[in-house]
Amino acid sequence: MTRPEPEHLKFERTFRMPGIEADRLFEALTEPRHARVWLASGVRIEPKIGGPYAFWGPSVPFCPSEREATQRVTEVGERSIAFRWRWRALDSLVRLCAAPASGGAELRIVHEGTGRLVERERASVWFVTDFWRLACGNLHQYLRSGEPAIMPDFTDPHSGVLLSVVIEAPASRVFESLTEPGVMDRWISMKARVEPCVGGVYAYGWVMDDGKGKSEEVGPQRIRRMERDRLLVTDWHYSADGRVSEVEWRLEPLGESRTRLTLRHEGMRDEADNRAGYRGGWTSFLVELKIFLETGVVERTPV
Repeated sequence: MTRPEPEHLKFERTFRMPGIEADRLFEALTEPRHARVWLASGVRIEPKIGGPYAFWGPSVPFCPSEREATQRVTEVGERSIAFRWRWRALDSLVRLCAAPASGGAELRIVHEGTGRLVERERASVWFVTDFWRLACGNLHQYLRSGEPAIMPDFTDPHSGVLLSVVIEAPASRVFESLTEPGVMDRWISMKARVEPCVGGVYAYGWVMDDGKGKSEEVGPQRIRRMERDRLLVTDWHYSADGRVSEVEWRLEPLGESRTRLTLRHEGMRDEADNRAGYRGGWTSFLVELKIFLETGVVERTPV
């Protein structure tokens, strides 16, 4: 079997954090007592050249123990730090830079390297993108409230996707964010199409190029079950899975102004990296939805 050639990977994004001071943001990036809450359960950080910027644990894909956490600091600035990260077969460099911004601070991340986290074409960049979307969402939530939004567990390679988050918004507003195209396009979809009835069209407008001159629309296509402000169930299409799976969004009102949103994705291909990819992607979307509904801030990731 011929192994795929190494990829050159680059992720670059600026995350806005209104109401947060840049110095406080940088402190959360470089002090272990903070990073153990928002980043990973295992952390060793010494902000000096050659020192560790190591993190590991259930919430870090493919890095469950300290043995895999080999990250080392290469640069330190006034509010910036860079580290080398050998993540599976991806040899990479990460730069984090906190800076003042209008109304708060912003975090600039550049993660660049050569190699692959997983063998499937293009999937490595999705893992990197989802990791930083989730980490920065949890960092933002930690700086706002003292707690992260969701810390997923990647240690069971064959478990499905079952995630839950509490959102400071009424169930009607959360349901709207799942079913109103104008709102959906602000945080998850690209020209969403929704017919709000069982059997109706439900699509994010995600189109993926297969690298061979063909493209396909991926994600949901039809509503299977729906109960306003309580439940939304759709199918899920992605040809690489080789099957149609199902996504369930369940809303539980917690009083008048809070909602527990639980997402379940079942029926995808039973392969460890595939399930880990869905777990990372859905967790990052849930964190971004929470921050969007509570603050109005969202970081779009086109598909």
